[in-house]
Amino acid sequence: MRFGLGAASSRQEGLLLLLDARMALHDLTDPPAGFSPRTQIEFFKLLLSLANRPGTLRLEEASLVEVTSLNAIDRFERRLSWKFRVGATRVADAGCDRCIAGLLTVGGGPGLVSDSGAFSAALTADTELLASPALNGLSGSGFRPGVGPGLLLRLLGGERTALLGTGTWRWLPAASPETSYEVGVEARLHLGPVSLAARWRKAPRAEELGLLLFLYRD
Repeated sequence: MRFGLGAASSRQEGLLLLLDARMALHDLTDPPAGFSPRTQIEFFKLLLSLANRPGTLRLEEASLVEVTSLNAIDRFERRLSWKFRVGATRVADAGCDRCIAGLLTVGGGPGLVSDSGAFSAALTADTELLASPALNGLSGSGFRPGVGPGLLLRLLGGERTALLGTGTWRWLPAASPETSYEVGVEARLHLGPVSLAARWRKAPRAEELGLLLFLYRD
């Protein structure tokens, strides 16, 4: 299990308090001991924010399950990297006014993993579906399919540090807006049972920089 507490500065909303929790198991920037360094498997993950105003505790991200598998394509291994997520997210573009939408994402594509495992990369072709009554989705409905590329880059510095960069771009057919994107970077420093994390994220209607302290429990 993992619990996190931190703060963020949002260009749109000012200072935020961040509350993070996860039931199990492991993501690509967690301490590596005991888990495959190529695999992210998470169940029941939650991220909440509290704005610098009363009564504004909000859901930012939730996942029932999120899986990423990094696989190299070379003369010895020819498996595709892939990812899968089921959950919910706060929409950060003009599709709605920061509403919460159900989310299903599936993607796969070629990957690269260095011999030491310190550097990994994957370029995926993604299919995504968002659903919310407030969304201006496909032909004005509350369902918004999207397709497009995803990019993941990860650098591990031994047992203590990790750096992860991600980016996605989506074409949204017959919806408004017609395209969307999100990019992010996260750095971690592991100190025994706790980790320090710095996060940056940018989307059409969101730009945030945050610091969190994570506590891990068996």
